[in-house]
Amino acid sequence: MKTARVAAALAPALLLALTACGAESTPQNVTGATAGPAGVADPSASADDSETSTTSPAESATDDSPMPADGGCPEGGGKVPAKAAGAQVGDLDGDGAKDELWLADTGNKRRLGVRTASGRVMSTVFQSGSPQSAVAVANRLGDGSAIILLSTGRTAALYAVIDCEIVATKDKTGGQYTFDLGFGSYGTGVACPMANDKLYLAGYLATAAEREGYENITRTRIDLSEEGARADNGTVAELGEHGNDSASAKIAHGVSCGDSGTAEEPVS
Repeated sequence: MKTARVAAALAPALLLALTACGAESTPQNVTGATAGPAGVADPSASADDSETSTTSPAESATDDSPMPADGGCPEGGGKVPAKAAGAQVGDLDGDGAKDELWLADTGNKRRLGVRTASGRVMSTVFQSGSPQSAVAVANRLGDGSAIILLSTGRTAALYAVIDCEIVATKDKTGGQYTFDLGFGSYGTGVACPMANDKLYLAGYLATAAEREGYENITRTRIDLSEEGARADNGTVAELGEHGNDSASAKIAHGVSCGDSGTAEEPVS
């Protein structure tokens, strides 16, 4: 069972620190998550190495309630477990109102869920071999996709909210797209920096610099398609050297997404 909590996601204000650094260029050998560019986990890892996997499809609406004319999800769906812990996140269903992201451990199932402002509840079951409690953040990006990042310590798994369901985002191999959080060689963190006042998804890799107390930081933009159901590696930016205690370094070692709050899995 879980014995410790993952560190909470970083303050949203820190995200602005990286947006002005470095010019982006197209990487020469990025062909998807299996290519292992900066900030992206290697989905070809064995099941024992993979921290998080979706074991069931999203449990969302089972009724025939019509979609609201002004966007968003109709109320209904499942129920939030009594001992769930939630946090306010961005607008995940497109109605312009912030929603709630929650995590729960019911003893035999660990759940990641959303309760929209309209009262719609959707969830999915996840598994992890990590002894740590999971944390999650979520937001709507500038391309219109609504994404969730679920961290279980070693990796962060990517999900999308599509048609009032939580869907595991796939990479080019058909596996779930995940970000390495410093326990492999592909990345150290994931965040949602801004470009032209719009959030986008990016993976980060921080490596030791020649100067003591500094790190070289690389950012890989993640291109989403199919409303967030598919993710591919995009352009890479070399952000240069940053102090180990700088805001940029903290972002590169964390899991955050804009102004999203952080849902923390309750300790059972």
